[in-house]
Amino acid sequence: MAVDHGVYGTIMGGASKGPYSTGRKVFNIACLVWLLFGPLLVFGTLFGLLSFSARSGASWVLFLVAALIGLLVLYLAYSTFDAYQKYKNGEGSYQAVVLMGLLFLSMFGAFLLAAVMGEKNYQENQKGYDDLSSMNTYSGVNVCAGGNSMTGVQLQDAGRIVFAPDTHVAVGLGSGFRDHKTYCVAPITCGDNTTSTGVYDLWAVGINCCIPNNPMGAQKWWCPDALNPAATSGLRLTNDADHAYYRMAVQQVEAAFNIKASHPIFFTWTLDPFADHDAMRKKSANTFLFGFAAFAVWQLFIVICAAFYFVRHEDDDAKPAQRAFAQTA
Repeated sequence: MAVDHGVYGTIMGGASKGPYSTGRKVFNIACLVWLLFGPLLVFGTLFGLLSFSARSGASWVLFLVAALIGLLVLYLAYSTFDAYQKYKNGEGSYQAVVLMGLLFLSMFGAFLLAAVMGEKNYQENQKGYDDLSSMNTYSGVNVCAGGNSMTGVQLQDAGRIVFAPDTHVAVGLGSGFRDHKTYCVAPITCGDNTTSTGVYDLWAVGINCCIPNNPMGAQKWWCPDALNPAATSGLRLTNDADHAYYRMAVQQVEAAFNIKASHPIFFTWTLDPFADHDAMRKKSANTFLFGFAAFAVWQLFIVICAAFYFVRHEDDDAKPAQRAFAQTA
């Protein structure tokens, strides 16, 4: 990923032999190739390392790559400054300053954008997939009264649950906690909304899909699949940032309906928790591909604009003090 001195010498119009040492003004395709593929390589590498599970198993690779890219960006910053100083002293060209500046800004932008987008992609998509993959799967879970019913303590390690038939979300006992967004909760029960212990530990959750302080019996809770009689499964909530808000919503429900939640566990109610789990991985991959494609289009636009600029201003530095990427034979 480093810029070798041959390329830099060519850009700066230095002693190294290049397209501009022949006395003819020749369009420097090699420099524009660097401007296109250098930032793409930086963006794709860092974005990919930050987006996927490899960052956890080989974190040292991520730190090494980030450090090398950081050194490269610093080198390009110095090279841009050096190009400007040479231009001021009549030893370089204005086009060299422009090209080195574009390369520095593109590399720096690729570094920052990849860091932000990669972290966001991992936290919103891949992390949830990884967390759920490390948890257990339970099938036929019974929360009704009876000897085989299970409590929140027994299901602390549950990531995906397929409940017994007749299990549903008690939307009449649902409510929400409002803080910029509405964090909605409703207990997962069966039959006549009673559990084996009178304790409601399993809760379906959602964002902005309920009316807080829901009166008893009112149908004002419409989170995904909650009203679908075919849905009897849950996918564990892995977003730690939302957990505290859902816990406060549960406390409101406990006070409003005089029920108890000893060890509340939160789930997204769904028809197929396995498909939803796999969709997280696919979304992470699609986000990476879309982000890389968008950045490639943007970088290609910059290169095309730079090419038109250099073609139109090829003769601007023909004066002795401002030579334009050409040397007198």
